[in-house]
This record gives sequence, C-alpha cells and structure tokens, in this order.
Amino acid sequence: LEDKAVECNSIDVDEALGLDLESKSEVEDLKTINAGDRFCKDDEHVYYELEDDIHLI
Repeated sequence: LEDKAVECNSIDVDEALGLDLESKSEVEDLKTINAGDRFCKDDEHVYYELEDDIHLI
C-alpha cells in the first residue's frame, strides 16, 4: 500500500479500483448509492443503545 500511496499521482485511480467510468452502467450504480444503503443492520443496536443513554441523562 505504501508504494501505491507514493505513486498515486502517476496512476489512474479509477483503473486501480477496477472502475470503468466510461461505462454508463457503472456510473449510474455509483450515483444511486445513498445514506440508507450504507446503514448496516449489524450496527442497528448501537443506535438504540445511544438513544437509551440519551434518555437517562
């Protein structure tokens, strides 16, 4: 990773990530990501615990 970080100004980041942004389908997929899609069910309990703690204050 360090070598890539040093060389990052000389590489095509899209190519390194395996993205072909010339392809319309991949660009559309990137645009449709929203905050709701990032929510993990595994993390849901953390939010409930925080809400409970706030009510105790």
